[in-house]
Amino acid sequence: MKERLLEGSDKIKGLRHMDNVKVFADYPDLTKRDLIVAIGIEGKDYQDRGVTIYERVNTSVYSKHILEAIGLTGAIRVSPFHCHTVDDIDKFSSVTKELSVTKN
Repeated sequence: MKERLLEGSDKIKGLRHMDNVKVFADYPDLTKRDLIVAIGIEGKDYQDRGVTIYERVNTSVYSKHILEAIGLTGAIRVSPFHCHTVDDIDKFSSVTKELSVTKN
């Protein structure tokens, strides 16, 4: 699942390979990380696209420490809560790909 989300498949590019998408605190060795991924895609909105995301912001007591530790004020959090199956990952990746190349 991690590899499909980050590296992609024959069907869709992974987050690491999409223009205008930044994977934060990324580690090349997928064996040393869990499925939780923080990404940035500036000025884009997932609403009304059938994908649920949660933005982490440094004003939140739950997110402040980790975001400030990596020098961010906010990030989109992708986790097993959002992506349960291969189809979920492919849908999220497809919407992210669409948002990464289109203007608001």
